Order: sequence, then structure tokens, then C-alpha cells
Amino acid sequence: MIEGVRKMKIKVSIISLILLLACGCGTGNKSISHSMFSLSEFNNSFEFPERFGQLKKRDITNNEKLSKPEYRIILDDSLFDHSVERLAAWLAYGATRSSWASEGYYEANPNAKFYKYSFTEEFKARESLFQVWKESKEKDQTLSDDYLDDLLQVGQAGYLSEYVWYYFNTPEWENPSIELRMDKFIQWKNQHIKNHRPRTLAMIQKK
Repeated sequence: MIEGVRKMKIKVSIISLILLLACGCGTGNKSISHSMFSLSEFNNSFEFPERFGQLKKRDITNNEKLSKPEYRIILDDSLFDHSVERLAAWLAYGATRSSWASEGYYEANPNAKFYKYSFTEEFKARESLFQVWKESKEKDQTLSDDYLDDLLQVGQAGYLSEYVWYYFNTPEWENPSIELRMDKFIQWKNQHIKNHRPRTLAMIQKK
């Protein structure tokens, strides 16, 4: 695990963890209202070093019931060199994917025997990423991140579904149930985020 640093286990909800990271405070003092997570009922165990700055990479386990698959959230090293708000946004992305893969997917597909990465999962995760960054920027307008600021523009313009399909579509995805306005999105992105570079700084991995 992490050598030379005494670790402590904290059992908190995903939302409380994001609050802790984003606000630098204990739970219950401030809130990030984010109904898109649908995670407030899940309790998760996390392992932290007492001296946050010494950690360069962290695995976080979605600790569901034994009958359900468990997933780690793998965070990119670069997230620990910038603001906690940026880290919190990407943690929200990973937490949403972890929850979907372990539970949401099977609720949406009750006859499925195996989990499959889908448009819905990626959309929900980018939606969480957008929402947490949006709320952080509303509290502190000096925050800046090239990728997240572009995503903020996309979400505020109402093109998040089209964005996810355009940049992250894979052969295993089924066509989304909603109608995508791809022509309008392409015109919009060429004008507003012309030099955009898509990024993914959090992943999930089955234990």
C-alpha cells in the first residue's frame, strides 16, 4: 500500500467524501446537492494517509455487499498536484462509474449476467463531473482547468449527451434512446471549444 505514512480508515458516503475534499471541512457543514449521483445510500470505506500531500496515487474501493462486484476508482497522479476541487470533480466521475458498474447497470438491465460499459454509464459520469465542477466554480470563480472549463461550456449549452457520444463512443455501445443533435453539436463545438482535448483522469477496475 502506502509506505512511511500512517493510514486511517474513514467510513463515509461518497457525497461526504467529496465534501471533505472540496471544502476542507467535516461532514454536515456544507452540502453539494447532486441528485444525479444516486449514491447517498451507499456507504463506502476509504483509506487515506494523514498527510494528504504525500499521496501520489490512490485506489478507492466501492465496498458493496458480497454478492455484488466491487470496483476500485483509479485516480491519475496529476490530480494530486492541483486543486482539491479538481480532484473532487474527478472523484465524482469515478464514484458514479463505480456505482453504476456495481449496481446501477444491473438495476437497468435485470436480465444481464455480465456488466457492460455503456453510453448511459459514461453520460452519468460526465454529468457528475460537470455538476461538481459547476458548483465549485460558482463558489470560486478563480478556479481554472482547461478540460473542465470546456466541459462546463458543453453542459451549459445542453450538449452533454452529444459530447459523450462524439468523443467517447465505443463499438460496444448501443445507440442511446434519446435523439442526438450531432450536426448542431459539431457546429457548436467548432465555434466554442475548437481546440478541445478530451480527457479521462479516473477509471474503474474490478477487484
